[in-house]
Amino acid sequence: MTPDPLNDDIKRSEIRYRGLFENMISAAMVLSHRPDGFHIEAINAQCRQFAVLDIAGRSVAWLHEVIDTHESPELHAALKEVLEQGVGRHMDEFPLIRSGQAHWLDCHIFPLVADEIVLMIRDVTDQKLARDLRHAKEAAEQASELKSAFLASMSHEIRTPLNGVLSMVELLRGSRLNGRQRHWVEAIRGSGQLLLSTINDILDFSRIEAGRLQLDRVQFSLGEVIGNLFNATFQRAYAKQLELVIHQDPGLPDALIGDPFRLQQILVNLVGNAIKFTDQGDIEIRLTYRELPDDRLDLCVSVRDTGIGMGSEQIGQLFQPFEQIRANGWRFSEGTGLGLAICKRLVDAMDGEIGVESAPGKGSLFYFEVPVSRAEIGPPTSWLLPREWRCPTLVWIEHDLMRATATHLLSILGFEAEQTAEAATAFDWARDLEADAGTCLLMLDDAWLAHHGPRLVSALRTHEERATGRDRRVLVLYVVNVFARDRGELDRLDGMTDTAYAMKPLHLSALFNALQDLFGAPSRATRLERKSDDPSWAVLIRRLGAREQLSGARLLLAEDNPVNQQVATEALALVGIETRVVVNGLAAIEAIEEDAFDGVLMDVQMPLMDGLEATEIIRRRHDPDALPIIAMTAGVFFKDRQRSLQVGMNDHVGKPINMRNLLETLLKWIRPAHPRPFRSLDPERFEEVASDRLQLIEGELDWSRVDLPGIKVRKGLNRLGGNGLLYFKLLTTFVSLQSQGRETMPAALERADEAALRLQAHTLKGVAKTLGADALHAHAERVEQAAEAGERASLDALLHPMLDELQTVLDGVNAFLESWHLADDETGDGDLGARPDPEQAGDRHALIAALLEHGDTRLRDVCVDNRAYLRDWFGGEASGYAHFMALIEQYRFEEARRIFRERANPPDVTPETADRRTSA
Repeated sequence: MTPDPLNDDIKRSEIRYRGLFENMISAAMVLSHRPDGFHIEAINAQCRQFAVLDIAGRSVAWLHEVIDTHESPELHAALKEVLEQGVGRHMDEFPLIRSGQAHWLDCHIFPLVADEIVLMIRDVTDQKLARDLRHAKEAAEQASELKSAFLASMSHEIRTPLNGVLSMVELLRGSRLNGRQRHWVEAIRGSGQLLLSTINDILDFSRIEAGRLQLDRVQFSLGEVIGNLFNATFQRAYAKQLELVIHQDPGLPDALIGDPFRLQQILVNLVGNAIKFTDQGDIEIRLTYRELPDDRLDLCVSVRDTGIGMGSEQIGQLFQPFEQIRANGWRFSEGTGLGLAICKRLVDAMDGEIGVESAPGKGSLFYFEVPVSRAEIGPPTSWLLPREWRCPTLVWIEHDLMRATATHLLSILGFEAEQTAEAATAFDWARDLEADAGTCLLMLDDAWLAHHGPRLVSALRTHEERATGRDRRVLVLYVVNVFARDRGELDRLDGMTDTAYAMKPLHLSALFNALQDLFGAPSRATRLERKSDDPSWAVLIRRLGAREQLSGARLLLAEDNPVNQQVATEALALVGIETRVVVNGLAAIEAIEEDAFDGVLMDVQMPLMDGLEATEIIRRRHDPDALPIIAMTAGVFFKDRQRSLQVGMNDHVGKPINMRNLLETLLKWIRPAHPRPFRSLDPERFEEVASDRLQLIEGELDWSRVDLPGIKVRKGLNRLGGNGLLYFKLLTTFVSLQSQGRETMPAALERADEAALRLQAHTLKGVAKTLGADALHAHAERVEQAAEAGERASLDALLHPMLDELQTVLDGVNAFLESWHLADDETGDGDLGARPDPEQAGDRHALIAALLEHGDTRLRDVCVDNRAYLRDWFGGEASGYAHFMALIEQYRFEEARRIFRERANPPDVTPETADRRTSA
């Protein structure tokens, strides 16, 4: 049989295309058009297994048996169109409904031969749903961003005037107030802060829902948190004649590490709710703790009320947003309905637990536990007052829970007290008191202030005088509700002998302090201090082992504020760290290219080039591990910190500088390339040649007696670890920097230079906070914000109050400096002092050389006091002397040391002998 090449080619082609058809990934069928519809000529295995078409195991001949014309008219129309036009068509994502569920199909149709066409089908339901979900997510995120931007804008508009009110309250707090007035001011302040936190509720909830909530981890005083809680809630409780009572475990430390603002937010919400839903009775707050490993503890807080209570259905919805409790079918409209939802999310974010127990008509008990850390390691300090103060004690308070609480608190302080609510029992106690009891203590309800109290005191004194012929000392402590007493009553108490008062709600630290005043320990020398102040810098350095790990390090400090420069360099010098100072980001880049450093402390806001831009440039050549850069910023918000990390900074420290935070951050990142043992300059050697002025300030100035208008001196000293000499120098620097502020800032406003005004206000803000000038800091912060926003009208209103406060502070500091004959400029060269004494020149030269060697920040003062010697040593070379003094002023000690060794030598000192004398 003769081979037929054409027939063979046809067979091979048929086999080839059949193989392709059967092995296609997509389901496919060959269709021909007939009068009754589309007939299925061929169908591949993938099509039979295609679940959506449901043709597995059954015989089908027509397309409408698989996909009915009414089910998908678009598909049948497309098939006819391809037959008529002979051009393929792609149907992207058309729906096919099966069993009530939509399936999305992707179809390709193309002509084959004569009246045949090929239909290829893929199920793209998963891809479409994923894409739709992604688009929905993107749309939701965009909507959330728009919502957040709107809320941030609106909250700014609301908070600006409220901040003005709070700032005026801060000014009032700094004025001379009696005890009752101060309590009123604190109540205004607490309520204003509560209003501010209410405004922030919406923002907080938005941040939480978006997963952007960030918690602080800072040291705080639990007593301050409790005080702020009472200031914010007590007036509301009094308006409903409710008693607020607190029980605090005496072993619970006051100094803790956590997020005090969020903790206070939770407490204010829970206590506020208790007040809202309680019409009579009391609110009881309990604070206890449970030890955890690694010096941590669970802070356990409960808030119990005697209010309306709740059923199980209400409890189930309680922590949902915008849910409000209903009582007897009526909804309480007060509040946003977000308070408890925020509490739940905050506690969850702290890795804690929150819950509630309640029953209708029986009140509610809310409780939460959150882990915190101890700020100070060691056994708890005792609350016991001196044994010699203990004496017969009576608690006569009508309210049962308040009376029991007062008796319990007295027992913690070491007093065994009898208690009563009845007048007859109180007078029986006075009559039966032993005759030899020379002193007794009464704790009385303010309800007895007008009549029963004075009668009881008189009875105690008269009985003793009759029995022994001598007076008995009767100490009286009234527990008062200041909102129920007029000024005259409390003023009269202040003027009465052996009488004091503590304000409701009574808590342990308030009673501790009141009894000290009552027993006569008000002076600084005798007053008991249960809780120590912040440890000095020297103590912190020793505790952290900072000198052993950081001495010998070289850091670049990029900071334009001279006060911050001074604080940072003095702090670092105490650890043995040498510092070079530059005043902007551009100078920082140049310094890094010409010198080697173990790390950089970078201010974020500086002129010419800020710290963020400088860091981005530095990171192009220097890896974060090789050159750590630590941001120094007054910005407390997460976005400020996040931005610094995004540009390549390793970490951040806040301003004003907190020594503990600074040292812990440096210990985390800095590794000296050339470590050396820390060497402290011999103090006797320094005192021999240092100026009398420095010795006088360091040895004789009693800061506890210094009163500077507008400045909380103790607060400023605490920020500097009690370094009085540094604080004194910062005051002189402050005067020299800010004396022109009353002219330069209005001039900047007049020429509409908001950038210059913002920078000056930013500098003033930082200096004021460091010194403890809180009101000035608040004014400057508002001016800075208004300048940054370009709000000219606000600037006109804000600038003059700030300048008035600045003038008040400047006048006070100038008067203080004049009292020490130090108000004039100390750094000028107009008076170079007495002619150099050749006999002292060698010792003074050696001192300055030693200070340079150690990078000791006392150089600035020593060089100013010895500028006559320095001018003489530089051989009359004005440029060399001036350059050296400029380097000292900028803390560029390494360059200054080189110039000093090369050019500044007394007649009998050569560089070689100078080296020997310094090393000696």
